[in-house]
Amino acid sequence: MMASPIHTLFFLLVFTTASRVTARPAKSSRRTDRNLRHTPPSSWSQLWLDYRPLPPSPETTTPNSTSSHPPPPVVAITRVICGNTTADETLGRACHEIVTGLDGMTGRRPAIVANGDRLTDDDDGACLVLTSQRPGEALAWPPDPTRDSFRITTSHDSSNRDDRSSATPCTTIITGASDVAVLYGVFRYLNLVRRGRLTSDVKDAPVTPLRVWNLWDNVSGSVERGYSGKSVFRWKDLPKMHPRYVDYARLLSSVGVNAIVWNNVNACEHENQHILEKEYLLKLAPLAKLFSQYGLRTFLCPCFNSPVIVGKLDTADPLDSDVVAWWRKKVEGIMRHVPSFRGFLVKADSEGEEGPMAYNRTEVDGANLFASVLDSLPGVLPPDDDMGG
Repeated sequence: MMASPIHTLFFLLVFTTASRVTARPAKSSRRTDRNLRHTPPSSWSQLWLDYRPLPPSPETTTPNSTSSHPPPPVVAITRVICGNTTADETLGRACHEIVTGLDGMTGRRPAIVANGDRLTDDDDGACLVLTSQRPGEALAWPPDPTRDSFRITTSHDSSNRDDRSSATPCTTIITGASDVAVLYGVFRYLNLVRRGRLTSDVKDAPVTPLRVWNLWDNVSGSVERGYSGKSVFRWKDLPKMHPRYVDYARLLSSVGVNAIVWNNVNACEHENQHILEKEYLLKLAPLAKLFSQYGLRTFLCPCFNSPVIVGKLDTADPLDSDVVAWWRKKVEGIMRHVPSFRGFLVKADSEGEEGPMAYNRTEVDGANLFASVLDSLPGVLPPDDDMGG
């Protein structure tokens, strides 16, 4: 007996954008946002991460009086200790973010100290340390919220800190259970500084393991249900990168998103059917790498009929051995070029998108096909570079 089709509800998360923005104050407006008026257009795509200067005399909001940790005095950070990391690693991104943020908001750019051993107890303590409990760890799979947890400890006097996990005279320490957790802590720290809500001890961890940003962008450049222009991502120009891609990755990471679906679920049209071709995987590779440095795993929406369209097989029957072998080979090929790839989001047998029912199979048969070929992720791949079409 054939199982009833599974009806999937897709949630649309919209990142509004426009290829060109022109700001012109309305003549009748009585209010003008001075910060916006003096913000250069190049920073508009950074939204809440533009780090514009703080007011000369900020009015800080008094934290909850029931807190056992009183707010620390404001101390100008003169040095940031990032450890030995490169700029394109997650800790390197965190280091750059906090230096850029403090420079933009305070007008004082902290110096980067590569190794904390260069500091002594004679230092004034006006420094900040980034510490990862799992340095260099790749993106965990399945995702674990405990590895995204972080703690921010701040004290006017480093000798009074109750956190002795790091032998440093610095007054501010951001500790993360992983490199990505440190980055989350950095974003939280900068957010609290901007809002005048920094307290001496901040702890946080997400509850939901997988926090997905599901794009409805098409490879053609259009956006389904998109009302603010074309896609931010220019597939025709990739692998050439654009500065706005960094802004996009920063924005998602700053709110804890840890996965992204790169293309529309209507994957058999608007050029989305090409997403599994080697040419397009090579286009995607640097983009996915950038986002992985900000803690985002990659998901793709394939056309269910890809074995026929891309692989030139006679069928996409999920129980056909050649089809299963093709998908397995394709997953291996994706992983070679996009190591942060973690799976597929598939729309099938719905609104004209072909699925297993076209081959007298059930949705369960289709789901089991993908489960079988993805079961070993992120496993070790064979050396053969043939990507199966």
